Amino acid sequence: TCGPGATNLVEPGPVAGATSFGIRAQTGTNAAGISITAVDVAGTYGIGAISEGTGSTSIVSTGNVVGFAGDAVRIENKSTATDALVSVHNAEGALFGIQVDNEGTGTTTVRASGTVTGQTFTGIAVKTGTSAQDVVVDAVDVTGSSGVTVTNFGLGSASISATGIVTGEAGNGAGIATVGGTGSTDIRVSAVSVQGGADGITTNNDGGGETFIATTGLVSGGEDGIFASNGVGASDLTVRASAVQRGREGCGVEQFGGG
Repeated sequence: TCGPGATNLVEPGPVAGATSFGIRAQTGTNAAGISITAVDVAGTYGIGAISEGTGSTSIVSTGNVVGFAGDAVRIENKSTATDALVSVHNAEGALFGIQVDNEGTGTTTVRASGTVTGQTFTGIAVKTGTSAQDVVVDAVDVTGSSGVTVTNFGLGSASISATGIVTGEAGNGAGIATVGGTGSTDIRVSAVSVQGGADGITTNNDGGGETFIATTGLVSGGEDGIFASNGVGASDLTVRASAVQRGREGCGVEQFGGG
């Protein structure tokens, strides 16, 4: 749509695209938000949304979303947009499972109550621009070349919670990896079982807040089990781990901040 209104798509039954997206929405600069609600969706890409408008973008699915040649779920918010929300049950993509790029001014939220898989790349990948706010990822089981990656160049915090098993299968992959840019605040990671080809959990906080990592199960990595780094502008750095297994370092920290 190129008009001034919102775009709302509701699909209560199965949706399949044989040679393209199962569901796709794109808005122009005069449009408002995008809302997509569905159950089971399949296509070369599952569900995709690109917003060049002024509102929020949300994708909600209560069933299975499959991208058999591309991503299962993909959101691109341009700089004039606001919030980005993905709420799904199961998502499996030949490339990424869930990929969200929010260059807008709002929050970014990814919730997955089932299994998320990226067959070639990351299971859940989130990137925010310099005007974005908080990032929240709540998941259960996630698998990909890396499991969950968050690159937060925005103005808020990044919070990742995983209650199942998160696996980064590539030799250079991480189970959970988070980067906070200079304008960001806190990094918080809460997980049970995390495995990475290179690192189990890695955080790099160049922002102005604290870093907090807590795990209740086994965290393992081919190089580091857990590695956390705070830059000079950051504050406290806390790691509470139940069990860590590694190829090089079990738990490594670098604290250059004021905490």
